[in-house]
Amino acid sequence: MFDANKNLPDSKYKMINEGVRLLDDGTFGFDYTLNLPTDIVNLHYPKIALTQSKISNNVYWFGYEFNPDADSKTRTEFINYLKGTNTDSKKITANEVIQFIELPLGALHEKINLYKLDCFIYPNSKRSKLVQTMIEVILSMTAHGLNYLPIELVKQASTEVQFDWEAFKLKHSQYTKGDFKNVYDYVNNVLLPKIHDLDYFSLAKNVKPKYRPYIKNYLTFKNPEDKEVMTKLEGKNILILDDINTSGSTINEILRVIGEINETCNIYIFTLIGKADRDGGVISYV
Repeated sequence: MFDANKNLPDSKYKMINEGVRLLDDGTFGFDYTLNLPTDIVNLHYPKIALTQSKISNNVYWFGYEFNPDADSKTRTEFINYLKGTNTDSKKITANEVIQFIELPLGALHEKINLYKLDCFIYPNSKRSKLVQTMIEVILSMTAHGLNYLPIELVKQASTEVQFDWEAFKLKHSQYTKGDFKNVYDYVNNVLLPKIHDLDYFSLAKNVKPKYRPYIKNYLTFKNPEDKEVMTKLEGKNILILDDINTSGSTINEILRVIGEINETCNIYIFTLIGKADRDGGVISYV
């Protein structure tokens, strides 16, 4: 595994400028020649940001973090713009998306060597193809044919979704009996029945942020063949890809799905935009 604490030489990418700004016409401009205090996002360099995460002790790194001065509305608009899911006519170009992805991946490549990856694992998104574009950019940058095809995880039937009470109790050991009973009643009598009645479950739309880290069993392998491949990837280098991290819940779920059948992989986790606390754990920024 990559030694996140090793004092590595300065990256040649240290002078990269993010240059993503909100323009007067409501679109976002990409100018990589200059950094300004008004930039929407800041690039993170692997020398600083590639850390042993609290997420199952796997190496986690995110490419960009929102500028603290960017308000919630601007952050949401930029995410929709980047994913191409905004409803107005001002759409991001393919070149803008590719260059935005290339910058942090180029820096990441210096640290973990993308040529040595055996497989990508990623969550399906019906609304955004951004993760698929990230995969295409990596393959284009490295001219690398994977030893295994990318493995896609898809949503399970909503009736399979569960709540991780064990993790919740560990995190909220300070709760009084009354507090815990209120949560227990809400989850079992309101939240889970509501989820189980859905035709399509969305963590972001259907679960309050405070409960998202404890929702589990909502992702599964797209087909039995992919699951069989995962059981054979002993000691292989796996890159988990996701586009936007808000709470770390999706990454946790992917790791849970993998861990149930294979605990021997070298796992790297990369999200295009994310945030970490002082201990390297993932926190929400939206």
